[in-house]
Amino acid sequence: MSERIFNNIREILSANGAKFRVIEHEKAGTSELVANVRKSVLAQGAKALLCTIKTSNLDEFVGSNMPTSLLLDKHLNVKSGRFHVLAVFPADHSANLSKLANALGANKASLASPAEVEILADCVFGAVPPFSFHEQLMLVVDENLFKRYDEIAFNAGLLERSIVLDVKDYERIAKPRVIKFADNVRRVGKLSVMPIGVDCTQILRMDQNEAINFMCKACEIEYDLFDIPSGGESLAKKALKDSNGSVKFALNLPINLNTNEIKFKIKEVLDILGVSCVKLCFLDINSDTIEKATLMEKLVKEGLVANWGVYETGFDKLKEVCEITQVSAIKALLEPNTLKELKISSLCKIDQNFINSQNLKFINLAKFYAAQKDTTKEMIILSWLTNRSTDVLPMLNDLNVIKDGFNALKIGLKFDEILSLNEAFRS
Repeated sequence: MSERIFNNIREILSANGAKFRVIEHEKAGTSELVANVRKSVLAQGAKALLCTIKTSNLDEFVGSNMPTSLLLDKHLNVKSGRFHVLAVFPADHSANLSKLANALGANKASLASPAEVEILADCVFGAVPPFSFHEQLMLVVDENLFKRYDEIAFNAGLLERSIVLDVKDYERIAKPRVIKFADNVRRVGKLSVMPIGVDCTQILRMDQNEAINFMCKACEIEYDLFDIPSGGESLAKKALKDSNGSVKFALNLPINLNTNEIKFKIKEVLDILGVSCVKLCFLDINSDTIEKATLMEKLVKEGLVANWGVYETGFDKLKEVCEITQVSAIKALLEPNTLKELKISSLCKIDQNFINSQNLKFINLAKFYAAQKDTTKEMIILSWLTNRSTDVLPMLNDLNVIKDGFNALKIGLKFDEILSLNEAFRS
């Protein structure tokens, strides 16, 4: 079925003088795993979703611009007021279907059914390439796919075969409609947040106005995850009262609370914030481990807590807790494989203490790449962390770094540069 798609892509690329290479590899279950197999960065992945668009105006619909000889011959019966798009975006982003519909002037966007994917793309899920070969399938690409890397990578109709393609050649040949619909977000349990957050542990040492100003500035820059220390909830509420619900608090419970005290403290925090549910809270599990895990599972079911995490602890204890109930995050920088195994995120405090504590080889390499890319070592380290794994969220507490923090997401660290930083970090 998908061999035809691969041959179509190779034919059209060769005929148009594109710079590309084919990679044969084992099937991989996730975008991150296949990126490692390809020896590419996750952000280079061109992820393709086939979507159904509902609209009252079909004038904007544009069919495939592939040569007629390459078009698939299966026809799809489409209900009135609907059409289909192949939405392509960087693999480190998430498709925002509401933004997709708005960008197309449509009412609603939803994922197409497996049957529609088979007819319109002639591929299984996960193998759909960023090309349309069907006159009923409109190709749209998020603008961020063209901004960071010279090459994109994608499954070419088959789960075990990828193509790495020059990004300018892709745009020239595919001629997609370029719009903005993908969000650069991370998942922490059930939360969707920006890839970098704000560590507010120092606000209790600040003057009240200084603390409020610190959080307000970070909110204005559109950071949306704020790590609030125990006792700082009132300050956070004052500072972020005008955020229209876009801000998520990560709350920290005092160490050594027993299970009765934990539940009481959570209810106290809910009263202070004037909300019915804590989006994310952290607690210590190094004592009364099983009792605390059982309690948090109960509080999640009751709706008092949406997600919970733990302070730094040993792997065995963490795994023990994860076998009882799902833990969303840990305050430690764990290896990417461990994060994937346990299905948790890492909230890692990145400050000068973190940077200065790293080995000289790692810091010098970060400085070297910073000089090459005309940026700072802090931005290189942030870029490395966010590219190292989508499960790592650097948390910043320096306002100067916070102001520039999102620029790290625009730095195109290459696969071998990330590997070199990984090796230096471990040495």
